Amino acid sequence: MTQLLSINIKNSELENFKAINSIVDMMEWGEVHKVMAFLDWQWHNEGVPEIYELKESALRLAEACVAGTIKHKSGWFSATGGIEVDTKFYPETGCVYLRVNFVLTGWDNSI
Repeated sequence: MTQLLSINIKNSELENFKAINSIVDMMEWGEVHKVMAFLDWQWHNEGVPEIYELKESALRLAEACVAGTIKHKSGWFSATGGIEVDTKFYPETGCVYLRVNFVLTGWDNSI
């Protein structure tokens, strides 16, 4: 079982990076890649991204979201190529909640 590392405003950048990396690693990237290959979901007309490219993209998004959350002390969202990353901030503890998703479709009526 993988130990979940916490992301917190009191942590060092290295501690938070390790936690972000462990969360991104828990995603089933092989399954994401299979779906993208089946759908011929190409990035920038350069073919279906490889698993390492998916992970790198998610990691960049996650790092940016966590940095924004820590700086602004509020939730953050970013997405690209089907990968969505969002955070929530809990001021009473300084904890940052991080979620990584792969989304095929969605809709909402928010303004």
